[in-house]
Amino acid sequence: MILCEICTSGRYESTLPLAIQSVAMQSMLPDKLLIYDDNENKVNLTQPPLYYYLLNMLHRLDMQWEILPSNKKGQIYGHQYALDAHSDYEFIWRLDDDEIAMPNTLEILYKTIIKNEKIGAVGGIVAQPNITEKMPIDASNKIEDIYKGINEQWFYNKGDDEIKEVDHLYSSFLYRRSAAIEIGGYDMRLSKVGHREETILTYGMKHAGYKNILNKNAVTWHFRMPDGGIRGEKEKFLWQADERVFELNMKDWEVDISLGKVIVLENGVGDHYMFKMLLPELIEKYDKVTIAASNPGVFWDYRDKVNMIGMDQARLTLGDIEKFNIYKWCTENKWKGHMLNAYRRMYQI
Repeated sequence: MILCEICTSGRYESTLPLAIQSVAMQSMLPDKLLIYDDNENKVNLTQPPLYYYLLNMLHRLDMQWEILPSNKKGQIYGHQYALDAHSDYEFIWRLDDDEIAMPNTLEILYKTIIKNEKIGAVGGIVAQPNITEKMPIDASNKIEDIYKGINEQWFYNKGDDEIKEVDHLYSSFLYRRSAAIEIGGYDMRLSKVGHREETILTYGMKHAGYKNILNKNAVTWHFRMPDGGIRGEKEKFLWQADERVFELNMKDWEVDISLGKVIVLENGVGDHYMFKMLLPELIEKYDKVTIAASNPGVFWDYRDKVNMIGMDQARLTLGDIEKFNIYKWCTENKWKGHMLNAYRRMYQI
């Protein structure tokens, strides 16, 4: 028995109908569709003509459906409800309300997960249609690389049929309910934003002895909308609080996600090139170096020697990054020397 769950918060008139349609068009249909409605201003989805037809189409296809309203509590509650209230369903397929699965996606995921009872979850490619570049060499689903923020699942390359074991999965995947129950389900300490919730769940299953599989034959398109959903949550402290919960889990599981020596360069490209002159000294002195840069392309030839993260990730992980402002440091320390030496002194190179 397979349950498909879609959590929605703000996309009644845009992508949610497409997501529902993609479920109905699967070559292997789920037994039930659960729509967790986390919108603040709710619409009775049985009334608008488009939803009326979609829901009746599901009925004609012998697919059960349920619409569960919430009170803007966050998607994490919908995910946990799918676990708690559906003991008859051993497999749960997560699909966001702005994701459109190719017709054979669920069939591929299901045929993969049933090969081995120790497979906890199987995911595929979850790519934005407008992103056409090849997968970068430093894209990774290793938990130690989480702060790089470059997930293998984001990149669709036609003809890439790789199947492999990974540490964690992103966004949409099929997972084994019994494995999730065994580890206690979702981490309910997370805020309504639910940042890192799928990483915590899937790596938690790996930590418990299950396997996470990436099957690139399964493709889901991510119509990443500029607003709505968790991207509509402006409270930065919620994201930061969730990041702390993630760090606590990693500490409990003895996973080293430390950044080592951290460099933050939120300034001009010339400053980046100047700092780059010091990189050989920095790498020789410190075992692990992480650079957050507003112009990351400057360091293209050092990607195999340092850990590159985005500025947003730097703010989430480090909090106030103003302390890394080289010009502020020069003013406070009444620095009169060369800027290169200011960098050397500030970062203790």
